[in-house]
Amino acid sequence: MKKFKKTKKRFGLSERGQSGAVFRLLVDSIVGIAILMVILGSLMYFESLNNNASRQEFLSKVNAAVNSPDGTIVESNGRIVFPSGSGFTTGDMSALTGYPKECFSFQSNLRMAEANDAIVTFNSNVKTKVYIRCIAEDNGCTAEDEHNMGCCKITCLISFGEPIIIVE
Repeated sequence: MKKFKKTKKRFGLSERGQSGAVFRLLVDSIVGIAILMVILGSLMYFESLNNNASRQEFLSKVNAAVNSPDGTIVESNGRIVFPSGSGFTTGDMSALTGYPKECFSFQSNLRMAEANDAIVTFNSNVKTKVYIRCIAEDNGCTAEDEHNMGCCKITCLISFGEPIIIVE
């Protein structure tokens, strides 16, 4: 009977066991990365759902204010999320409501948003309340003139983060 030479064991494993441990470590790390990718993908998916829900709430509040232009302030139910790089123009509001873009204006006191009368842009993720006030105007516009430029039967102010103060 032939005697085999014993291999030196390191850390309690033979050479064959050591190579199996390295392979096992490689497989475990690949599985760990795959699990991490699934978790990150699901987080991004739920964040996009939240952004879409916030956008829909904002647009529905604009429609609500336009459909009842009695001067009451329509306020968002909670804080609405606006992702970085997003924004709105008066043209967007015109396309949504059918009124000329001159009928809408924006204001904001947020450091993370740039606003002028015609456009608001968010420089980073913003979570804020939105206030909208629409007032019916009696400026001689007829039904035919209603959708022409500059002829506004209503005017709307959309404020981000800053309550609208009514001065009478």
